[in-house]
Amino acid sequence: MVAPEVAARLDESESYGVFWFNRTHTTCKKVSVADPDGREYKPRHYVRKNPREQWIAIPVPDAGVPRDVVDTAREMIRNNRAPSNASRRFWQLPGGAVRCGACGKCMTKYAVPRRGRIYAYYKCARLLRFDKDGCGPNRVRTNHRAEEVERSVWEFVSGLIRDPEQLRDDLEKMIELERRGAHGNPKREMKTWLDKLAEVDSERRSYIKLAVRGTITDLELDEALGELEETRATAERELTILRNQQEALEALEFDRDVLLEHYAAIAPEALDSLIPEERHRLYKLLRITVIVQPDTTLEISGIFGEGLSVSSQGLVS
Repeated sequence: MVAPEVAARLDESESYGVFWFNRTHTTCKKVSVADPDGREYKPRHYVRKNPREQWIAIPVPDAGVPRDVVDTAREMIRNNRAPSNASRRFWQLPGGAVRCGACGKCMTKYAVPRRGRIYAYYKCARLLRFDKDGCGPNRVRTNHRAEEVERSVWEFVSGLIRDPEQLRDDLEKMIELERRGAHGNPKREMKTWLDKLAEVDSERRSYIKLAVRGTITDLELDEALGELEETRATAERELTILRNQQEALEALEFDRDVLLEHYAAIAPEALDSLIPEERHRLYKLLRITVIVQPDTTLEISGIFGEGLSVSSQGLVS
């Protein structure tokens, strides 16, 4: 608990954080475990929660970064995945882009060295964790050659790039859908909520002045400030949503321009010679998602549209 004399000096208009140290106590013991070759001792960790009076409060100062900026940054990197370095192979498709069509889980990347070569595969994460009963029963194969997945995706994507007019139309449709999803005029709505925040601050100051003069009781002040804080939280939440929508729309428009000005202008023979790193960047611009269905068909979607199927004969091994 924060000491009363400390709490009394806190300013409600400022932001504070508290990190609690010593909340748990961990002990490690060696226990005897049965093994086919006999018994062996393995470490076992036990965690217990300490009494609250033993917790140590460590103050965390305000970093000075507005909450809406933090929320926007978190939303922008929400789908990011660390690039895989399995067997030191560069995986062209972005992390998290390949998913299982039976259970929806991300496909796990793994590679097997064999006779001086590296054989790379995608496999459903649930199959790796729970074996054959972990995913859909109708799957034709469980291992999907990464080279074949990448080849099928590249054939489809390069076909899009080779038809810049159709690509432009598809991108414009996606941007228009994004605009419609914003519901109304985002800038006007943002101004409305900003005005509401200014109104909340003005009313808060007025209530505090009334309390200082003794016009209202402390209980009435607490109730009024509580209602104002609920209004403030609603306004800040709506502003965050509107800003995220606006930034997502601007990102789509920027990626559209990059795709049309850079990649669509590349000659067909140069397009096929793009190195894996360049293809990786292109896939990120297109927001590529690849669904591997149980029958090995690939469904590819991105900012150009959704639900486009690609035949994938020879995909599995």
